Amino acid sequence: MTNHKNTELIRDRLLSARPCLRQNPPNLGVEPTAIGGKVHTARSMWRSSSVANLVALFHFRLDTHHGIGRRELLKLWSEACRSDEVDVSRVESAGSSRKTHTYSLLGSAKNVNIQDAENRIHDSLLKALPKATFVLRRY
Repeated sequence: MTNHKNTELIRDRLLSARPCLRQNPPNLGVEPTAIGGKVHTARSMWRSSSVANLVALFHFRLDTHHGIGRRELLKLWSEACRSDEVDVSRVESAGSSRKTHTYSLLGSAKNVNIQDAENRIHDSLLKALPKATFVLRRY
């Protein structure tokens, strides 16, 4: 089965298991990208867009040896923003000799003090990932 068919199968199973998702079906993050004339897919490892009107505010990359779980990252990001109206996503990237994950931090641009949230999430990530090297960037 191809990635696209797997994604459709997973989406169909989610929709049948949770009828409430039919109105807002999940975005499983399969986006075709052209590389060298061939179409490949970028796989989203996890993303939940349950909160409306969120925008990506920050992103950072980690190699697969220094990952962070969705719940932990969501908790750190929520605390940094001092809001529950946040979300996180992770996309696997395999462009170089080693695999990396790109993490995005989403929030409401209106309700978040960007500078304070940036400082808090940076400090929290340093504590949570003491051996990892990362650069937190604004979108």
